[in-house]
Amino acid sequence: MEIDGELIVYEAVQPVKMTPLQDWIRHGEFNHYVAKRLRDADKILTSNVLLDMEAIANGFLGKNYDIYFEWSDEKIYCSELVWKIYKDATGIEIGDLKL
Repeated sequence: MEIDGELIVYEAVQPVKMTPLQDWIRHGEFNHYVAKRLRDADKILTSNVLLDMEAIANGFLGKNYDIYFEWSDEKIYCSELVWKIYKDATGIEIGDLKL
């Protein structure tokens, strides 16, 4: 997502927030990060779907980080945030759940 010309990411930390991409990269060891793309993204991630994803992500802003990795919407952990955004907006399950 881009806000005022700056790329940001939704980050599940304490609390869930929007973080400038460059700050998020600096959180990684040696500033290392990996970007992955969704297969057929150009067909799946339409402008309407991207708006839905943003709205879903915004609904998690301010939620506490889930240190127990429970599967609820009361508290959220990092991969849960991404999984739920994709599932709710596109119906795609990113990875297999291990509940």
